[in-house]
Amino acid sequence: ADTNSESSKPLTVLIAGDLVGDVAAYSLTEATTQTTAKESEQESASPYRRLLLGHTASMLTAVEMSRDQALLFSADRDEKIRISSFPFTARIHGFLLGHLAFVSSMALCGEQWCVSTGGDGLLHVWDTLSCQTLGSHKFQSNNSDEEDDRLIPVKVAVHGHKPKSNQFCVTVIYERSKW
Repeated sequence: ADTNSESSKPLTVLIAGDLVGDVAAYSLTEATTQTTAKESEQESASPYRRLLLGHTASMLTAVEMSRDQALLFSADRDEKIRISSFPFTARIHGFLLGHLAFVSSMALCGEQWCVSTGGDGLLHVWDTLSCQTLGSHKFQSNNSDEEDDRLIPVKVAVHGHKPKSNQFCVTVIYERSKW
């Protein structure tokens, strides 16, 4: 993401989430210095890392940035997607709530929609302005021999968005896919 929070010069950063629920920004344009093993252990004290937000005691599963770089989306194992302003992430725009299990993947479509999948086998299409679900679909196996007919979607992607008609194509990869 490029941000221009306090200077006239753009700053390019890498946004990364970790297993303890933190999202941090790492500067890619600041001068880099060689670090010792002891310094790399104290990563949080680095002037090139800025903690943006944290999901309280929940592992992150996905992080996305809006096309205009004004919003940061972060998903977790506690069935929610958080929408925060960027770079001032203390300003929370809202939450996308409706999954019954962990959020496995999400993809943004245009400036107004988010598509998410979860361990509950659900695919949701969200209006990110109102934080409301526009629709959902439950994935189930057609194979009656399966003991568990639930399909777990693990990755979602959005393609071919046509802004004038609000149409787009969604691709989903499932756990136990046999391709």
